Order: sequence, then C-alpha cells, then structure tokens
Amino acid sequence: MYQLLISLDNITPSITRTITVPEKITLNKLHRVIQAVMGWKNYHLYYFDVWEDKIGDLLLWDDYPADDNLIQIEDKLITIGDTLSYMYDMGDSWCHTITLEAILPDTPESKIQCLEASRACPPEDCGGITGYYDILRILDHFGTEEYNEMMVWLDGWHPENIILGNINRRLKKFKME
Repeated sequence: MYQLLISLDNITPSITRTITVPEKITLNKLHRVIQAVMGWKNYHLYYFDVWEDKIGDLLLWDDYPADDNLIQIEDKLITIGDTLSYMYDMGDSWCHTITLEAILPDTPESKIQCLEASRACPPEDCGGITGYYDILRILDHFGTEEYNEMMVWLDGWHPENIILGNINRRLKKFKME
C-alpha cells in the first residue's frame, strides 16, 4: 500500500488529502480516486506528469498521450519522497502534487481510504486560483449583496467544510484490485 499526500499547488492555506491506495493502482483509477477525495466532479480534462510527456486517457486526448490505464502508480513513484504532478481542468489549471509519503504493508484490512483532509477543494469552474481567492474575499463580507449572490452560487460549499467520513463513503466504491 502507498500512502500519498495530494496537495493543491499555489493555494494558501493549503488544501491537502492523505490517502492510501494499492501500489498497483493505475493512474486512470488514481485520477478517479483523486476526484473523489478532492471533491471535484470529473467534468474536465486531466493528465499526469508534464504537458510534453503527459499521461492521460486516450479517449479524451487527440495527441495520444501515454495511456493512464497501462501505467501504475508504482511505475512513477518508487522511493519515499518521490512526486508526480496531476493537472485537472485546463481552463482553471488546478495543479496537484502527489508525494509518496510511506510504503505500508498490505493487510486484510488494507483499503483505499482518506486518512486526513484539510479544507474543501475549490468549486468547479470558479476561475482557477484567482477566482478561488475572489470567492474567499467575498465570503469575508457577510450580508453584502455580493455575499448573498455568491452563497446562492456556492450552494452550501464553504472552504472549511470538509468531512472525512463523507470522503471515505465516496471511496467505498473503489476496489483494491
């Protein structure tokens, strides 16, 4: 089992998730796990690694990246401290850093799970980092018209509203193989 730290880059305060996944998980399945733990809705393109050498879903890209169904996380993260980039939504450009924190023994109780989570992920289509910081600024002005309009658009989202149990319920659909 791999223990991974997923960090959303260039955001303060930090937005992170610590998860466990099998070392043989494909990057395609890891993408879906990241969507579940971060709270994204899988509406947009994604890729792993760097643009020139991207690893992604062949059905989504017309320039034939490396197939993320054929590459396992253990192929990219070998030693504790190794990192891998994950980009989601080419418009908002949410770049994540995935760090191998620990290699854990497999046990009968091993499962894909989220061990720790800090802060809610920005809402889909909020305009990237600049839009996210605009939301935070507006939320600091309770009772204004702009605040009230934003609350309707956010539909219950709040940057501090993160519940580990909800994340792990979403992860129950993922099998270990």
